Amino acid sequence: MAGRSGDYFINIFNEAKRYLGNLLQEGVPVVDGDWNDQSESKQKSVQRPFQAMGKRFVGDSWQIRGQQALILQSANNFQIYGLSGAIGDPETWARGWVGGLSAVVSEDRIYWNDDGLGGGFVSYSDQALDELFHRSYAVDVPGANLGRLTDTSMSWKTTGTGELTGRTLYPNLKDTSGPGGTPKGYTIVSNTLNTVTVNDPLSDFTTVASAGDYYLVGLTTPGFDRTDEVYLDVHIEEWNATEDSDLLMPLGPGVECMRRLKIVQCVHVIEDTATYGTTPSDYMDSDGNQHFTVPLAQFDRLNGNANIIPSMITDLRDPHFGSGPEVETARGLMNSLEERLNRTYDPGTGLPVTDGVILSDGSLNPNAVAVTIPHSGLSNMPDPAVNPASAVADHDARYGDLTYSSGPGGAEFVVDDESHRDAISRLDEAGVTAVFSRVISWMNAG
Repeated sequence: MAGRSGDYFINIFNEAKRYLGNLLQEGVPVVDGDWNDQSESKQKSVQRPFQAMGKRFVGDSWQIRGQQALILQSANNFQIYGLSGAIGDPETWARGWVGGLSAVVSEDRIYWNDDGLGGGFVSYSDQALDELFHRSYAVDVPGANLGRLTDTSMSWKTTGTGELTGRTLYPNLKDTSGPGGTPKGYTIVSNTLNTVTVNDPLSDFTTVASAGDYYLVGLTTPGFDRTDEVYLDVHIEEWNATEDSDLLMPLGPGVECMRRLKIVQCVHVIEDTATYGTTPSDYMDSDGNQHFTVPLAQFDRLNGNANIIPSMITDLRDPHFGSGPEVETARGLMNSLEERLNRTYDPGTGLPVTDGVILSDGSLNPNAVAVTIPHSGLSNMPDPAVNPASAVADHDARYGDLTYSSGPGGAEFVVDDESHRDAISRLDEAGVTAVFSRVISWMNAG
């Protein structure tokens, strides 16, 4: 965990050299420097294109949801939506990309793992956390009944006694020694950039927690109307056999395999953004690891109200991964070009607003296509080839009547000289804008 601590002979990776891969020559031994350089070169070549796309999520993945009947009813709690996936099936996981790194939720998650329905606290297993929570790097007791947890990968806000003051620290989410089998909690008295200090007058909290345990900082019931913000923190760390026993070789006790580069992610809530600010910018932690952060949701909480309900939540995610919002706006709720041609929909209700470009009888919809200009208006068109004195005859001779069909083998329709809209020179400025806006939208929407 933390910074690079493996036994490496040499580290030659340098992204500025722009190496894409390694070429092994005959008779040359493979050394750790070569292998690691290739591994990190490939990792960066995969990360950078996704990083350029921004911090985005697929659909409703990672959406923060409030208390709902029969889903989540416990106080000071919220749901992290994972599209109802299954832990063992990566194909079903909810995904986002933050700093070019994949962030996943393997199933719907509850921040504080108590659904409030009488089932009690649901114990976490070693591998069921999705790395949604912070991991400690050291737990100790400096004295005077004060316990201290150190997380060198974190960057807490330190205004006054720190943003975590007065909240509850649960230093080990697998502990069951608290009330009703829940993890035992301790009141936070202060925090620095990467340490959390608790007041523990009754017992030594190192008896329930140790370095490497997942911990949680609980939420508090507001004592005044308050704005909070939920954000996601993602970074890469070196992972060893202490974190994952599968990295121990079966050749003998204590022999470690190659260490791994692992994507680590955690969710945090800043309470009272007016005092402590909003989601921190991307940062480098004290171990030299680059962190990428992105806001997920804002809570507008009420004085004395322990509940977080949907009306209090503002979604701060960007759900338009890859294609961008412009394509989704152009497509709307329509799944095919035929639907886009035939009707438009209200994005709020999903109900048809117009019959679209082609009416049910196969004729053009004047309101959907363009604006008809009377013949008298042709004399004002900026077309030197048209003689104003004989505008109608000249125009019809050059463009003719528009003939089109309702489809392959369908009936043909003729738009007569009083209403045809094939020639742009027959449209006023608003009509031209309308036609090209629709054409561009259809092209962008695929």
